[in-house]
Amino acid sequence: MMIVRERFTILLFCLTYTMHMFDAKSCKGRSCDLRMPLLDNMKAPLVAELDVSEVNRELKQFIEISINSTYNENIEEMITKHLGLLKSMMLKEYSDEQNRTKRMYDIQIVNMMDSFKARQDNLQKEFKEYLKKEFVDFQESTDEWKNNITQTLLGKSIIEVSLHGKHTEQSSEYIKISFPASNAIDGDLSTFSHTSSQTNPFWILDLGTVYTVKMIEVFARTDCCGNYIHDMDITVGATTNNMTLCTHYNGPASTKEQLVLKCKKLVDGRFVKLSISAKTATMALAEVKVFAFV
Repeated sequence: MMIVRERFTILLFCLTYTMHMFDAKSCKGRSCDLRMPLLDNMKAPLVAELDVSEVNRELKQFIEISINSTYNENIEEMITKHLGLLKSMMLKEYSDEQNRTKRMYDIQIVNMMDSFKARQDNLQKEFKEYLKKEFVDFQESTDEWKNNITQTLLGKSIIEVSLHGKHTEQSSEYIKISFPASNAIDGDLSTFSHTSSQTNPFWILDLGTVYTVKMIEVFARTDCCGNYIHDMDITVGATTNNMTLCTHYNGPASTKEQLVLKCKKLVDGRFVKLSISAKTATMALAEVKVFAFV
């Protein structure tokens, strides 16, 4: 600003000097009262003072306007530039967010489809198993009905054929004499047969002759240990070496529980065997009743 002011003062001085010189030439040859304050100020007081304050003020105002105009233009340019950058950033962020959202939705849709397919497969599997079970149950019921009709037409009826007095045996005895195999057919629920803890314990009843076996009832102990009866196969055969599966019981049973176990199909045999499939198990039977057509 100081440099501009000094240059402007010099410019005014030159302009004033030129004007005075022009006036001096116009008065040549005649009497003129020419006064040049800027040239005569060394000899006499100034007649007229050069007032540059107004010019300085206008110049300052002009410069400020120019500066403000330039500043405003720069500000507008910067604002425009940054608005453009901000717009680009926002568009990019929006696009990235759209892509992230799309990927997330795609993953969720895939997961939902997988879950739906898995659920559909499970439902189909469960429905097939249900139909299979219903068909098996229906077939067993039909076979039972046919067998009953056949035996009835033959004049046969179902009776208990395991009354006490039959021969029994078991794989082992927990305490000799106290818990023999015969306790399971003595008609007394307070007594019971009891094997030692062993692999695959079993109990066998000899019916004395061949019967068409229909059903077996098994009574658990009344004092405790009903859970000793579990994973039990019931087989029937003409000999103990040639037996057919009557039915299977998963268990475990409860104390005092009475199990009614029907054969999947009628089985002819003299021997009835109850066996537990386990690495280590104990078999305890309060009572066993075998029902057959006679």
